[in-house]
Amino acid sequence: MLAAEESRHMGHNYVGTEQILVAVVREEASVASKVLQSLGFSFRDLRSEVEKMTGYGAGYVAVEIPHTPLAKQAISAAKAAARQLGHNYIDTKHLLLGLIDNSENTACKVLTNLGIDSSQIRDLAMQIPDEDPALAIERSKTIDFLEFRSNIDARMKKVEEILAILQRKLGIIHDDLSADNSP
Repeated sequence: MLAAEESRHMGHNYVGTEQILVAVVREEASVASKVLQSLGFSFRDLRSEVEKMTGYGAGYVAVEIPHTPLAKQAISAAKAAARQLGHNYIDTKHLLLGLIDNSENTACKVLTNLGIDSSQIRDLAMQIPDEDPALAIERSKTIDFLEFRSNIDARMKKVEEILAILQRKLGIIHDDLSADNSP
């Protein structure tokens, strides 16, 4: 939810890894925020760097904002990190670890621009105590729901494309039949 808010703030019509990064650091008490604070960076520093790198969108933002493929990949990596740590929930630590899993995503590029190395983040994240599992579990449910809804949206778009093709083809068939029945 916070990542979508960050996306709206910037006028983007997608949720990318950079919005997820800013969102996990936005909560000052989160592990992700503590990691970046210990490296000397604040939420504002991070948001400023993201704004500098990505700029602002056109301003129109749909009600439902889809996740980019790299954002979905980062969420999957966060789930894997949680499982690896023996957790049945995803918190900001896992999301941060998922974000740094792929150095090609925008979140990693933002961190690199700030002079932050992925190994520093990984080491610090493992040293800071985990978040309250009850809050993290609630957040995990939201993440799973958003991923599920994003998958449904993609499937619906595909169905709409197929329906449009069928509609065009039926129109052609109808025109052909009408021409054949003409005196």
